Amino acid sequence: MKRVMASNRRIVTGAIEAQLLREFAAAHRRLVLCDYDGTLVPLQPTPEQAGPDPELRPSLERLALVSDVVIVSGRPRATLERWFGQLPIALVAEHGAWIRERGRDWAAALSVSSDWKPKVRGLMELFVERLPGAMLEEKDFTLAWHYRRADPDLACRRAQDLLVSLVSLIETIDLRIVRGSKVIEVQPAGFDKGRATQRFLAGVYDFVLALGDDATDEDLFQILPATAWSIHVGSDQSHARFSIQNPDQARALLHALTTLNSNAEQHGATEPQPNPPSTPPPLPNC
Repeated sequence: MKRVMASNRRIVTGAIEAQLLREFAAAHRRLVLCDYDGTLVPLQPTPEQAGPDPELRPSLERLALVSDVVIVSGRPRATLERWFGQLPIALVAEHGAWIRERGRDWAAALSVSSDWKPKVRGLMELFVERLPGAMLEEKDFTLAWHYRRADPDLACRRAQDLLVSLVSLIETIDLRIVRGSKVIEVQPAGFDKGRATQRFLAGVYDFVLALGDDATDEDLFQILPATAWSIHVGSDQSHARFSIQNPDQARALLHALTTLNSNAEQHGATEPQPNPPSTPPPLPNC
């Protein structure tokens, strides 16, 4: 069942985090689904600048000892493989176009033609020229127009113009427009983060936690079971049940899960102690 967009979702206070930790400790099988950009690391002017810091990989490796972990990202599969391919976790690339289950090879969600790319690429290149600071990124199944480095006011106008042009251009093609944070992407219809993670949710888990920060993560939040912990990183509206402010808080929460487990094993605790406290789609916040 899909959830209604919640503007009054609850901030993760110390008491709420304590409840989350208690449920995590009591669970027999756990699943953590986590976006990358804007969730595990702060957003950067260009995708290349947002690589994992030295602490992230060891943190995810520790988390994988106590929970199944899936990174669900819009990044290309080659990038996720380079960053996290040696970790005992699952990876989802390009918003669900590619999936690599733990210990297995990458698999494409769909077999589709890329005949559409030249036409869309030409339009996006035109808008790169029209907006200083904009850039085009090409992935296996996706073309992305980034505008994080551009003048905010002009970027909003150009982004709206691009959306209008894209809707007209792809109206007879089975494509979809994906709106992220300071990025507009086009990819074949038929996959998204929600559909990609359904195969993981098919497992028997008694604890599920999902974290994400932008519109692409809403597809995931909407398909979660009612008992899952869904947390939006940031202040925008979301289908998530809870929210935190930034990636630092997201990382601290994940670290608390790993610390909790080691404390429980060391002291024989059964419960953790509470932590201290067809019109164009709407444009995301500029």
